[in-house]
Amino acid sequence: MLPFIFAVGSLLHGITGIGVTLVTTGSLASMYPLQHAIILTIFPSFALNLMTWLIGGERSVWGNFTYYLKHYWLLALMSLLGSLVGVKLLMWVDSNYILLLLAVVIAFYVTSNALGKKIILTTTTPVLIVTGLIAGIVGGSTNAMSSILLMYLIGSTNDKKHYRQGG
Repeated sequence: MLPFIFAVGSLLHGITGIGVTLVTTGSLASMYPLQHAIILTIFPSFALNLMTWLIGGERSVWGNFTYYLKHYWLLALMSLLGSLVGVKLLMWVDSNYILLLLAVVIAFYVTSNALGKKIILTTTTPVLIVTGLIAGIVGGSTNAMSSILLMYLIGSTNDKKHYRQGG
């Protein structure tokens, strides 16, 4: 069953740009405790992100690193801090509540895409801080940070090609 779940998640990731963490974590959480489901998806998610970073865009790896660090360092820092809070929630809060949070994140993302709603966000410092913290908390506790960050990145520009090509 595990290979099938990862195959479906990878297929959705290839089609939409996200899916590995959302689909696999949600599916695995129905068979294993949430903490175990997150651990099972860490390496595949890391490997996929690393491959995307190494291969994607027109810049070199170092060029991508410096570009994104320059433009999104605050978002990354707040996501890291939020992740620490999210991991603590995973340890302290009943996993049923966290699974409910995961369901809400998935439902919000699917519904907003299905309705064709475009979320418009500014790239101001307060928005970066709040988005980073929310993404980190959701990511640390449910392993679904990418949906929040993707909504932010797509909602902060009209140029979707910008993110596919590394800026």
